[in-house]
Formats: sequence, C-alpha cells, structure tokens
Amino acid sequence: MENFSKMDMLPDYMDRFTGTKPDRYSDIKLHCELSFIDSCGKAYSGDGFRVPAASRGTWTIKILNEGKGIKKGGRVSILLYNGSFVHEMQQTNHRGKDYVSVENTGSAEIRLSEKLPGFSKVCRLYIMKGVFKKGDEITLRIGDTTKGGAGSETYWTAGKSYLFLEAGLSGGEVLPVEGMPFEFEVVAREDKAFLRILGPTIAGTGDPQRIHLGVFDRCGNLMDNFGKTVILEGKELEMPGGNGILDGVTFSKEGTYRLKAAIKGEKAEYFSNPITVVKEPGDLIYWGDLHAHGWGDSTMHLMHVNNDKISPLARHAQAMNIGRLDFSAPGPMSFPEKDKTEIWDEYKAACRETDIPGKYVPFLAYEAHPVPEGDRNVIFRNLNEGVPPDYRIPMAELEGKYGARDDVFLQVHIGGRIPRWGEYMPARERLVEAASGFGNAEWLLQEALDRGFRPAVCGCSDLHYGLMGGPRTIEESRGRFGKYLNKRDCGYGTGPVTAVRAASLDRDAIWDALEKRHTYATSGHRAYMDLVVNGCSYGDETDEAGIYDISMEYKGTDPIYSVSLVSGKYIMRTFMPESDKFKVRIMVPAAETGGDFIYMKVLQRDGGFAICSPVYIKRKQAAWNAGEVFSMNASEAAVHEKPLVRYLSQEEDISRFTDIRPIGIIDEKITRCALFHARFGGRDVSIRWYYEYEIPRLRMDWGHSGTGPVNDEIKYRI
Repeated sequence: MENFSKMDMLPDYMDRFTGTKPDRYSDIKLHCELSFIDSCGKAYSGDGFRVPAASRGTWTIKILNEGKGIKKGGRVSILLYNGSFVHEMQQTNHRGKDYVSVENTGSAEIRLSEKLPGFSKVCRLYIMKGVFKKGDEITLRIGDTTKGGAGSETYWTAGKSYLFLEAGLSGGEVLPVEGMPFEFEVVAREDKAFLRILGPTIAGTGDPQRIHLGVFDRCGNLMDNFGKTVILEGKELEMPGGNGILDGVTFSKEGTYRLKAAIKGEKAEYFSNPITVVKEPGDLIYWGDLHAHGWGDSTMHLMHVNNDKISPLARHAQAMNIGRLDFSAPGPMSFPEKDKTEIWDEYKAACRETDIPGKYVPFLAYEAHPVPEGDRNVIFRNLNEGVPPDYRIPMAELEGKYGARDDVFLQVHIGGRIPRWGEYMPARERLVEAASGFGNAEWLLQEALDRGFRPAVCGCSDLHYGLMGGPRTIEESRGRFGKYLNKRDCGYGTGPVTAVRAASLDRDAIWDALEKRHTYATSGHRAYMDLVVNGCSYGDETDEAGIYDISMEYKGTDPIYSVSLVSGKYIMRTFMPESDKFKVRIMVPAAETGGDFIYMKVLQRDGGFAICSPVYIKRKQAAWNAGEVFSMNASEAAVHEKPLVRYLSQEEDISRFTDIRPIGIIDEKITRCALFHARFGGRDVSIRWYYEYEIPRLRMDWGHSGTGPVNDEIKYRI
C-alpha cells in the first residue's frame, strides 16, 4: 500500500479553472456521479448541485468504467478541492459517524485506501485482484447509514467545491480523467435565521455612524436568499441579500444604547452591541481580525481556487461590509511556491483598493509554519512588502528576517502548531492570540508572560471556510484534541476579534496602538472593556507602588457571569455582577499582586470571553541577579572552543546550541574550566568546559549570571 504521509502534496490541476487543460489525460474512460442524500431521503445531485450546510446524510460517489479495464495494481483516486466531505473518514466503526463503504458490481477485488484524512481531500481505490472492467461500477458511500451509521454532515465551503478523478495503471503514469471536475456547493440553510446588529463601540453625539445588519444561518453562512423584512427600532428594512448597512445614523444624546431589531412576523428580538455615546469621545475602539485566510493554500486545499468568496478582495469586502471590521489581515496560509508572486501581488492590490482612511485599514499578512517551533502569522505595516520567503523556514531564520523590524508583527497563534518556546525562544513575542477559532487561550498568554515576554493580546478567527467578521459559529473540525479523540473535536470557524483603542482609523494610528499594546480580545462579541491601574491603561507600564488604584469597566452583550483581576498566576479579585454592565474602583496592596503585571478577564453567561492586554509593572530596582556576570580574558577560553563544539556535535544536538562565546578561565581550585556563554533552544545558558579531565566534562546552567538564572527558571523550561 502507498505511504500516505505526504497525501497533502496533490497533483495540481487548477489550470483547469483558467482554461488551460493538462497536457495529457488518462486513456482510462470513467464516468462519475456525485450526490448527497439527506436524512429525509431528499437527493441533491447533478453537476453544480447546491446542498444546505449542516445537513445529515450520505455522500455517494458512483464511478462507471466506460472504457479500458484497470488490472491488478492499478488505482482510481478521488480528489477534492475547495471543500470537505468530512473531517476524517473511517472504515472501522460501521455505527459511527463518517463510515465509508465500497460496493463493486464487477468481480475485481477493490480496496479503499487505509488512511482517509478528509483535509487531504483524497481517497484511493486500489485494484487488488482481477480487473475493473468496462461496464463495472464502483459505489463509494461516505456516511453510509445502512448498518446503523450516523451518516455525515455537510460542511460549509469556500465557494464551489471541485471533484476530480485520477487514474493509473500498474507501474504506469497517473493522470487526470477527462470530463472533470464535478462541481457542487454547500449553501446557507433556510430553517432558522439569526439577526446580528453591529454599531460602533464608542460614538460622538451627532457624529454619523454605520449600523450593519446581517442574517445568518446556524453555520455562519450569510442567508443571501433572505426575503423577509427586518424592523430596526421601528424602521422597516428590506434585506434581500441577507446583509444591509444603514449609513449616516446619528445619536443626539449621551448614554449607552443597544439597538433592538426583529424579523417581521417573528417573536425573537435581537440587540446590537453596546454603543456608548459621549460628547467628546477622544480615543475610539476599533475592531479587527489579524489572523484569517483566503486564496493561497498548498496543504489543505481548502482555499485553492481564487473565487468570489475567498479572493483577497472578497475577504476585505466581507470584513468591511458583513463583519463591520475596521481593520483586518487576511492572507495565504501555506504559500504555494508555484503561484507565490501572483498570489502576493493580488493581496497587495486588494489592500491598496480597500485602504480607506476613516473607514477601513487592510494589512498584508501570511502564515509561516516553522517546524517544530510553532506557527506565526506575519503582519506587515506597509503595503509594498516584497514576496515572503518559504513559509516553512526555521524560526531562527524567520526571526532573523522579521523579528527586529518595527514594521512587522510576528503573531503567536494556537492553530496547527502552538509555539514551542522550549525548542526555540525568540527575543520578543509582541502579539499573542488569547482568543481564537481554536478556543480561548489565556493559558498561552500566561505562558508568554511566564517566559518574560510582555505582549499585547489579540483575538483572531483563523478563518478558512466562512466569512470575514462572521458571528462565532461552530464547525466540524479544527479543535485541539486531535491526538486524544478518535475524531478531532469542533472548533469555531469564525468569531474572535481584536479591539484596538486608537486616536483615529488610519494605518499609522492602528499600528501605533498595536505597538503600545492598547488591545483587548473577545471570542466574537463587540463588548466595551477598560482597565486602568494607577492611571495607566491596559498595555501600558506603571511604576511599582505600595498600593494600586484599579478601575475596571465592562459593557457586554449578555449578562456577565464573572469579572476577574489577575496578577501573576493568581486571581486577586472576582466579581459576579449578574448584569451586562460592570464598573468598579478598588485599592489593591502590592502584597496581593502575584507578578509584574495585572490584567482583567470577563466571562459572559452566553459563553462570551474577553481579556485585555496586561498593565505591566516597572520594578524600581533591577532583578536581584541582573548583570552579575564574570569579567575575564576571553582569549584564554577561546582555545577550548573547538573541542567543546566537537563534543557537542558528537554527544548532543548541536543545532540547539547557538552563539557560543568564550568568556574566560575559572580556577575552581580542585580543577579548572573554560567558561562559555551560549543560547540553548533560544535561551541564555552558561557552559563550563572542564578540560583537565581525560574525557572533558561539561556543566551547563541557565542564564549568563554567576549567581543563577536572570529570570525565574520556570521561564526556561524545555
């Protein structure tokens, strides 16, 4: 059987979508039919069929051989671009979800590939014995329910999905089958609608504002066939496309407003985010998504086809018009080398077209995948950035290229690979994804703080399928327990967002606010949040004091379950207000702080989560062991560097040691050693090389100080 470890490296037939056909097709003639039968027996079939999202049923693929027979050793492969039948197919539990069966009308023995990862979009049918002859038909059922199986559930898609067949003879060339692709599309459901109303978080009296309304199904799809009337504060609005924008809305009086709306003829009422209106607002709150994806994907084949849903321009248009985002940074996830320049140029062009100061700020970005050090989203301040390097370069190279630049953010996220600071520790981490489509991640912020970083928090969707700025909705994949559960648990396809407090809506002001860490993150709701410690706001630094004057305020979209104040690893205070508003001022003695930072977090009754960047405390004195480093004659130790490096190369993983520098010789009386400073796994270490022994001995300590590590050793754990 074939090794499936590289199943993501599929043949690229995407030229088919630009009118360029492959040089040669297989001479095997196969006819393919695809259909979906839902749990009520309704069939969706025919080229280009549309099936509602989150429908339970069975995908059926029928392959009829109309030509040359395929003998033992041959195969037929089914490839899928821009969509998923399931997250992961299986053949072992016939009563379970996504069970796959194969039926063959002929006499050939057909075997389905043993591994069926849905994200790799390929499964293969092998001819084990006999011949798959002309007139024989193979039926593949994904979500087969005939033996009591639960069936499969339709995914949402990034536009149309495309199914190909590929055929090959034993030992011969594998080629696409002519007549492909077969098209289908998963579309919005029509059985239940959710109405979302979005306005500004802070507004000035009399200042014109935009109010956005969107009607979504339970999967976060915009109900573009919505034909009903929406009533907003007594005003009837027609929304045939499921989305509408009221421009020029003004508020004449100060106060906090939550606009009320309903779908005409229905009882349910919907409310906007809290809108705080003041005479002179000063800084405003702007919302964005700093980690989302569109066209440009070489691994998952979810965003492979540049269409009117995932093109760079479409993503920014969704952010502005559907999500009411003020800024965003959609970008390619795993840059295909073949079309890299074309893809990057289109993202740049889309940014230039949608860069509208006062309305919307687009940023260039892409996702890098250093292995194993953990993924980073790379965000650029300027729109003239050159084509990025290979997305798989090691973290040391990525940091060397972008880490020291003030016009680039390397944002830590919790998607495919969480940061492995034990493998490599960059000099700085400036943005940490504390709310994500993969889940809330206060633990990630705590890990960063524990290791001495002082980042800003952000909330990001890590969007693949859905709409930029869409409501938080659950999808059938992308959770964090793939190593522990038979199937990966569900993650959120859309939702989490970053709030930025800035003076104005333009590129410089938004970037400056991110740089100053004036941010908070939510799991999707547009709440107002504020934390002030001794006159310093979230993200700022405040002087060490004997007592801390702390003000906390929150205006949510649902009753609040808890508001907590955190310092170090300790919750200093918890409040349970039982209201959607909260405001308090307290005095906290320094003895009650558990670390050199203080932040606030909120949990709403509806599960909504919000967390702000910490207020960082500047200590009046240096750390107790800072700067206490030996001063010696480095040349005396330098003669021992080659033997040390040779030893590390033979006995250890030399790649984990960088920046080895001789410091000097220490006479420890009983013996002598050469002292070196180095970086190990990205952290400072001291190495003592005891060269007087027949086989030299090595002693390594954390930090460069002679009195122990500069920071708490827990920050350096592997």
